[in-house]
Amino acid sequence: MERYNIKTGGFTLVEVMIAIAIFSIGILAVAGMQTDASRLNRTAMLQTMAANVASEAMEDYFNYGRTDYDDPVLREGIPFRVQVDYTPGVDVPGENGPETIAEAGIVTVSVAYDAPGGERRIEFKSIVADI
Repeated sequence: MERYNIKTGGFTLVEVMIAIAIFSIGILAVAGMQTDASRLNRTAMLQTMAANVASEAMEDYFNYGRTDYDDPVLREGIPFRVQVDYTPGVDVPGENGPETIAEAGIVTVSVAYDAPGGERRIEFKSIVADI
């Protein structure tokens, strides 16, 4: 009687289980990156919205002299706390050290907002001439 060595192609159960384990680890890593990307996207959106609010507040100051922001500015239901300050006099470098220009001042617009991880703040400054 003749014996045939029948070897069929395929994978063993152990090989399949190892492949599934490696694939699962990869999927978990991708899911973790997706979570981080979503969180960072939200942070970038809040920072962009705060910059837009600060820019609008700076324009309001230049156009209307507005400095009173008693209530938070709402954008898409998110409160942004705005503070506008004017500091007279600007220090500039001079030949004999810093010099103060009395006919100018610095407008500072500060916007605070709550973000994941705590309060964040963005600040715009501009030098303006007293007219």
